[in-house]
This record gives sequence, C-alpha cells and structure tokens, in this order.
Amino acid sequence: MDFSTVKAIWYKMKSCYVGDNKVKQANLQGFSMQFETLKMNDVEDIPKYFPRVDEVVNTIRGLDEKLEEPLVVQKVLRSFPERFIPKVSAIDEMTELKTLT
Repeated sequence: MDFSTVKAIWYKMKSCYVGDNKVKQANLQGFSMQFETLKMNDVEDIPKYFPRVDEVVNTIRGLDEKLEEPLVVQKVLRSFPERFIPKVSAIDEMTELKTLT
C-alpha cells in the first residue's frame, strides 16, 4: 500500500466502498424510490415483510440520509394489504388519542 497514514487509508477505503458524491446520490435516489414503492404482498406475513423494510431503511440511513421513525412507521402502515385495514385503523386511532392528551 502506498499510504503512510491511517487517515489516507480511510479516505481511500471510503471512496472505494461508498463512491464519490454522484454515485452516493444515485444510490440514494434508487433506494428512496424503492422505499416509496414498498408494498407488502398479499401472501406475505409481517415477519417476512419487515426485513425488506429494514434493509431499505438501513441502506438509506447508511448513505447519511435522515429518515425519521414516524415517516417509516407511516409508510409501513400505508403499505399493508387490505386485510390489515382494521388493525391499521386501530393503530391510527390510538396514536390520535395519544396526541390529544
């Protein structure tokens, strides 16, 4: 290796694995689109769906993008199939009551 300091090695590794800013922005755009279009399949259950959500959310956060928990929760609730509508409505009502008190 031609690097004399740990800092130089760190910057080289960072540029290799993360890429420059344009690559980072392109990756972020792709994963943001993936987050926006996330939907739970009708035959899928929650334990199989959540790892997909976690993977996308963690990747976006790993690219230094702020992704707040309330936004993720709202997206997950909206992405459930129709069979979950009663449960989603109950969760919405509970959160509404908490904000009123």
